[in-house]
Amino acid sequence: MSAVRDHLLSMVRAHRGAILVGTVLMCLYNVAEATVPIVLGRIADEVLPSPEPRTLLLGVAALGLNLATVSLSWRTAAVLLQVREVGTRHRLRVELSRRVIAAADPAPRTPDGAESLPLDELPTVIGEDVPETADAVGFAPFVASEAAAMIYCAVALALIDWPLGLGVLAGTAVVLALLQALSAGLVRRGEAHQKALAEATARLTDLIRGLRPVAGVAGGRPAAEGYAAASGRARARAESLAWAAGVFGGIGTIARVALIAVIGVAAGYRAVAGEITVGELVAVVGLAQFAAVPLGGLAIVPLALADIRASTRRVTRVAEPAPLAPGAPVPAAGAAPALAGPGWAAAEGRLTAVACTPATAAGIAAALVDGAAAGPVAGRLRVRGTAVAELDVAGLRTAVLAEGRAPALFAGSIGEALGLGPDPVAADPGDPGEPAEAAAPAGPADPAARERALGVLDALGLGELAGDRRGLLALRLEDSATNLSGGQRRRLALARSLLAEPELLVLVDPTSALDSVTALRVARAVAAHRAGRTTVVLGAGVAMRSVADAVVAAGEPAAPAATPGESSAPGA
Repeated sequence: MSAVRDHLLSMVRAHRGAILVGTVLMCLYNVAEATVPIVLGRIADEVLPSPEPRTLLLGVAALGLNLATVSLSWRTAAVLLQVREVGTRHRLRVELSRRVIAAADPAPRTPDGAESLPLDELPTVIGEDVPETADAVGFAPFVASEAAAMIYCAVALALIDWPLGLGVLAGTAVVLALLQALSAGLVRRGEAHQKALAEATARLTDLIRGLRPVAGVAGGRPAAEGYAAASGRARARAESLAWAAGVFGGIGTIARVALIAVIGVAAGYRAVAGEITVGELVAVVGLAQFAAVPLGGLAIVPLALADIRASTRRVTRVAEPAPLAPGAPVPAAGAAPALAGPGWAAAEGRLTAVACTPATAAGIAAALVDGAAAGPVAGRLRVRGTAVAELDVAGLRTAVLAEGRAPALFAGSIGEALGLGPDPVAADPGDPGEPAEAAAPAGPADPAARERALGVLDALGLGELAGDRRGLLALRLEDSATNLSGGQRRRLALARSLLAEPELLVLVDPTSALDSVTALRVARAVAAHRAGRTTVVLGAGVAMRSVADAVVAAGEPAAPAATPGESSAPGA
């Protein structure tokens, strides 16, 4: 709970100036609006009976000034607070994204000991919990203004007739106490619904990403049934929450209507008895009707606060990344092999194909990304003579780019996927099931970078994605590039790795999902682009072996450098 409180207090402190000004303006708005029936009552009692035109003009001017204050204060406060809330949402989303894509994985627990939220629930946190959390910026002005309105109404009624004012205060306290007692169940249902919704969203995301493998093993029906069950649980939670919220709202409405009715009847009775004037009756009835608005606002305060707290609790459970372990700097290129494992080595400045199992390839790639955190493999793997477990992870990632077998691609244009920045003109995404069609020419601001990217794409055979080479970088990708084939995705990720121009590039065979002709074309493109620089291909297939400067087998003695096309691994 302390993490939630600290997070909310930090947001309030960050916007305390805007919150203070917004609170004053919102209070002014509610007070001015509550004053309207009072002014009308005074006009009825004093202005209309008067024969003086000046009195009438003053009354109308007072009413106009009152209404202008209502409009201007509301608009100014709304704009000010909405701008701050939108900015807070943006910063929260950026911060949560930073934690997820940071150099290290999130810590298993948050500083206050809560278990870290699973990353597959992040879409729900960003989409639903962040806006709720940001509402805390406008929450204090809202509550203060509604409370000020109720107090003003009660004081105004007490000046007209003190029993009416006392009745408003007592009735408001009873209604709020009742609703506060009922809000606890809504909090529990709300948290359960958010959790079930996040689980269903995560399951659907996993299903979409693994759709083709699932279909390949005839697992479509079980996968769909699993998602249907998760979605059904989310629906049941949503229905439970909706029923509880409906009951809560109904009780609140009945309580408010009953209070206003009692005030109205009491005021009418006292007017008939001659204890208050007609103008005072107008003011009392108007104030009673107006009081329904702030009373309704105060009635939902427990529920709104519960929603904010529940969402903030989920936001704070996205843990900060664990600190990277410090280590030695990556040595400069020298006599030691660029990359070496038990019984094999890859020389500097050459393309080395490593024959190994998929599991070995995945372990080596993971060790080059995570350093000592990857486990025993990091102790047996050496970069330029130094064990990976001893190297500084940040420096390791700067010098070595290790791309796994299933690289991630995100929605956007091909130019953005290659790290060239947003395109000036975006292409029409077209049918999400088909590769996108080319649109107007687009590309990064740097013409040289654009040409290099187009050259790499052409060399890898990706020019087929567009009928017009000029629009290739503007082609739109769905999330995970699902509108491309598996082979196209692998080649696009390979193009991104090649354009990064790392000192040492380590790939898990990028030709494994390609036909033999395309695989040979890609292998030759890699060899040509990386000529004279260090490249290691793990789990290399026939195509990559055919263009390698050396072929070695992981787990066997290191082989001497071979000429291109020759193999130094048995059976390669």
